[in-house]
Amino acid sequence: MANVVLVIDMVKGFLEPGHNLYCGDESREIIPRVHGLLARELAAGSEILFISDHHDPDDLEFQVFPVHCVKGTEEPNVIHELAEFVTGDN
Repeated sequence: MANVVLVIDMVKGFLEPGHNLYCGDESREIIPRVHGLLARELAAGSEILFISDHHDPDDLEFQVFPVHCVKGTEEPNVIHELAEFVTGDN
């Protein structure tokens, strides 16, 4: 039986240094494990769905958090280590 795998917020704004809400070097340790999981699930016929944080430039969330993952910037894009799993359908 195939699964549906939800990949949540594996985006540049959180996982690449230099962005306002970079989660730190330790956060990157999960990337190889997520990559391996996605490779196994894809080979088994599972569907992979990416859910990415993204905001309008005037989002009210920026009253609490620094500006991050603004639509039209690179920050809401999936990190390059997982980009091979992104298709037009997911």
